[in-house]
Amino acid sequence: QKTASLSTKQQRTTSKNKQPQNMAACSGFLGQPDFWQEEGDAPILKFNNDQWLQNHTAEAIAHAKKWIAAMGIPESKVDFDRKPLSSEGARIFRADANRTFRSEPNRVLMIKLLSFCSTKFGDYQQSLGYVAGVLLIF
Repeated sequence: QKTASLSTKQQRTTSKNKQPQNMAACSGFLGQPDFWQEEGDAPILKFNNDQWLQNHTAEAIAHAKKWIAAMGIPESKVDFDRKPLSSEGARIFRADANRTFRSEPNRVLMIKLLSFCSTKFGDYQQSLGYVAGVLLIF
């Protein structure tokens, strides 16, 4: 399978702290040059056994892109708005962001996303924080 071998090639990293060669293909947190240094021990990655995600990043990104395409959702072309909210929102958003990511810029983005979701859905449950965290990674 030509595609499978190419996919395997793309997954390789030159070292634990360097990004896979195709990271530019990811617009989520995985696309951050310092993601693994900043978030490698983040709670959201608690079940990243044997550093699976670090070693299979290209494969994981490809799966995420397929899920989005299967739902008929166009890939976002919007840059992250990293400006903090004037009012950080409910205390629970901050607590969930702290329980999910390590770096403050990523926490701020999560707080903004949770605030937006809460407004949009009219409610908030902690499980949404986990789902939002996974989505932000990709």
